[in-house]
Amino acid sequence: MTGREKFYLNEQKEIAVRLQKFCAVCGKPLGQAAQWAHVLSKGKTCRKMFGDEIIDHKKNRVLVCSLKCNSAVLMNPSTQLLAVKELIKEIREDLENE
Repeated sequence: MTGREKFYLNEQKEIAVRLQKFCAVCGKPLGQAAQWAHVLSKGKTCRKMFGDEIIDHKKNRVLVCSLKCNSAVLMNPSTQLLAVKELIKEIREDLENE
């Protein structure tokens, strides 16, 4: 990820924190420790399986308050196949409509 992309994500996070204000997992107020959590892992395996467009899409990220909540967001394609398929379908529809 380039410096420009990191800056853009940080800027998006700041805007989203102001709008969302609460953790997507536990509901606690978001503070300085707020972070993006990927629903589908941003690791090499998922990138190879689904592609960068899916992994980096805004619907594959939620704001959480801590690492604990970050871990709770992650979907496992092996055990949550239907939920993963639904998320990918939504993302692909968004990409077609852009």
